[in-house]
Amino acid sequence: MKKMKSLLFSILLLTIVGMFSACTFEKENYLTSLPAQSSVVFKFNSAQLITKSNLTNNPFVNGMLMQAAQSIPESLKGKYEEIMNNPNESGIDIQKPIAVAVLMDNLQKPGIVSVIAINNVNKFDDLMKGVTETKPSITIIETDNAKLIKLPDDEFSIAYNDSRIVMAYGQNINAVSLVNQKADESILSHPNFTDFAASDKDCSMFIDYAWMTELMAEVQQNLHSPASISPQLMEYMKGMSIYGSLNFETGKVVGDMKIYPSDAFKNYLEEFYMKPTDKLIGLLPTDCYLGFNFAIKNYSQCLKYINEEMRQQVDEIFNQYGLSEEIIDNIHGDILMGVYQDPDNAMIPGIVLAIQCKNRTLFNKVKELMMITTESNMFEIPNMGYCVTYIDNVLVISTKALYNQCLASGEIKAWDKSWKNTSMGQILKKGGIAIDFQAICKNSLLIQMSGNKELAMMLSIFKQLETLTMQMESMQESQTELILVNKDKNALEQLIAIGIGAAMTR
Repeated sequence: MKKMKSLLFSILLLTIVGMFSACTFEKENYLTSLPAQSSVVFKFNSAQLITKSNLTNNPFVNGMLMQAAQSIPESLKGKYEEIMNNPNESGIDIQKPIAVAVLMDNLQKPGIVSVIAINNVNKFDDLMKGVTETKPSITIIETDNAKLIKLPDDEFSIAYNDSRIVMAYGQNINAVSLVNQKADESILSHPNFTDFAASDKDCSMFIDYAWMTELMAEVQQNLHSPASISPQLMEYMKGMSIYGSLNFETGKVVGDMKIYPSDAFKNYLEEFYMKPTDKLIGLLPTDCYLGFNFAIKNYSQCLKYINEEMRQQVDEIFNQYGLSEEIIDNIHGDILMGVYQDPDNAMIPGIVLAIQCKNRTLFNKVKELMMITTESNMFEIPNMGYCVTYIDNVLVISTKALYNQCLASGEIKAWDKSWKNTSMGQILKKGGIAIDFQAICKNSLLIQMSGNKELAMMLSIFKQLETLTMQMESMQESQTELILVNKDKNALEQLIAIGIGAAMTR
C-alpha cells in the first residue's frame, strides 16, 4: 500500500508541476472512459485554476511544493527538473481538465475513477519507465490497445493508451476496460450529461439521483428511523439529475445550477411553485443585509410527500394551534423576509416578514393565537416592539419604524431608500436570496461585539466581500454570484489569500 501511494503521489506531483505552466483549454473527448453508472462526476480545469489563482507567485504554496518535491525518488529527480523547465516532458495533456467520477452502486465502498488526458504517450512511457525502475514491485503489462500499471493493491488499477490515463479504485472497476470504452457505453450516453460534457467552466459537477433511494434507505436503516421523505417522492427523484458549475472571474465567482427533473417531479414542483413579483421588495431598506423573496401556492401539497409519521406530527402541531390545511393554504403568492439595522433600536435586528394571502383567514388566526380582540388591521406584539399588519391581502410582521414609514397610510409603500430599484432588488424580483456583507460590517451591534476573536475574524473576512446573491430563473435553473470588494484581481486568488490569512490568525 505504501509503495502504491508513493507512485500515485509521484505522478500527481509531476502532473501539478506541469499544470503550473499551462493556461489554455480545448474541448475533450476522453470522457468516454467515465462509467455509465457514475453517480457523481467532477471536472476540474486545473490549468485555468492554477493560472487564475496565481499560485506560482504564492510563497506559502511554493514552500509546500518544494517540501513535497523532496519525497521524489532520486532516480526521478532528473525527470522532475525536466518537467519543471518544460511541462510537456510529462506527456500529460495539462491543458485539458481532470475528470473524477464516484460510483455509488456499492454504498459501503464507493468506486472512484479519474481520467487524465495524454498528448504524448512516448514521453509518458518514459516517465513510467523511471517509476518502475524505482519501484520493482510495480510493473507495466501490455494489453489490448492499452498498458496496465500493475500495482501491489488489487483494488487500485491504472491503465493508459495514447490519449488518456484511467485511475480506478474499486473491486469491480477495471481500468483497462474503461480506457477502451466507447461513448455509448459511458456516462456520455446519459441524456442529461450534455451540458456537463461541453462545459469549459473552472469546476463542473454532475449528479445522477438514480442511487439516492438506496442511499437514503440505508442511512435510515442504520439510524433505525423512518425516512423523512415519502417513497413516492423518492421515486420521483430517481429520474432527476443536476448540473452545476463554478467559474472564477475578476472580482467575482459565478455559479450556475440546472435541475433536470423527471416529469413526475416537475409536476410536483409546479403544484406549489410560483414566480414572485416585486410588490413587497420596497419593504427592505438599503441597509438590509439579508433578504429573500419567493412565492408559493398550495402549501399543503408539500405535506403529501413527507412520511406518515412526520405527517402525524405536523397534524398534531396544527391541531394544537387550531390550524388547518385551509388556513395554511391561505398563503398564496410572495413570501419576503429581510434583516437589517432597526433605526429605533440598535441592539436588536430589524426583521420584516411579509406574506401574500388569499384573504384575512391567516391574519385572523394570528390575532386569535395572540388573543387580540380589536377589529383593527394592525396590532402590536406585546413587549417585542413589533407590529402585525394586514394590508392589501398581505400579512406583514415588522418593526414600528417600518410600519410608520411604509404601512401606516393604508397602502404598501417603499422605504425612502429601499432595495426596490437596486441591483439587489432586481435579483429578488426574479426570486432568490441576497446578502450584503458590507451592510453586515456596518452593523453597530456586531461592531460592539467584535472583541470576540471569532467574530472579529469573520468581520475581517466580510470586509473583503461585497454581496452574495442567488437568483432563480425558475425552479429548474438558478445562478449564484459572490462579488468581492477588490475588482482588479481574480476571485480565486483573493479567496485563497483570505483563507490563508484566516488560518494564520486562528
